[in-house]
Amino acid sequence: MTRGVIVVALGALAFAGFLYVQPFLTIRVLAGALQDSDAAAIRERMDAERVREGLKAQFLSRQPPDLREQSGVAANVAALTLFGRGIELILATRAAGDGTPDTRAPATIVDSGFDGFSRFHATVQQPGSASFTIVLERQADGWSVTAMHPSERAWRELAEREGQAPPSKYESFSTATDPTANSPRMESAGTGRAASGFFAVSSRRCGA
Repeated sequence: MTRGVIVVALGALAFAGFLYVQPFLTIRVLAGALQDSDAAAIRERMDAERVREGLKAQFLSRQPPDLREQSGVAANVAALTLFGRGIELILATRAAGDGTPDTRAPATIVDSGFDGFSRFHATVQQPGSASFTIVLERQADGWSVTAMHPSERAWRELAEREGQAPPSKYESFSTATDPTANSPRMESAGTGRAASGFFAVSSRRCGA
């Protein structure tokens, strides 16, 4: 009986450990998918439209009530800009310790925790830069990024540059057309890799 109890207890601990590391693994898998421009894997691990709409809502909530109706275009630009910066930070989590050459400054998770059973947050930051809090929610098939919350410093930098992103090598995103797929895609000037058409569509919806 005692041996059976020990086995059950060990199994429960192992399962709890697996549940704990799942969100961290999701961030790493998403970073790899972004690096490889794997559109299907990106969709599985990030609800980009929901993230972008959340950033727009955050921007509008910071505007005076009488100006919110006139701030739609600015909100679109801010959402796209901050979304790009959040993607850069997620990508930069791969720059530390994965054994591959990378010129990005590594980003680390400086704070994290569960907000209930189905919600998790991780604050990601590169040295000397503004941090972003990435929110993940448990879905039927695993965890997915559903929101980004820029720090106050990130919002200040955005305002200081009048809607432009904080300086980074991912600052220059351009939309292009993939003649083989007949679908739009985005190219990062920093890596020379084409991101998926998934992000280009988000860009156009933002009014970029």
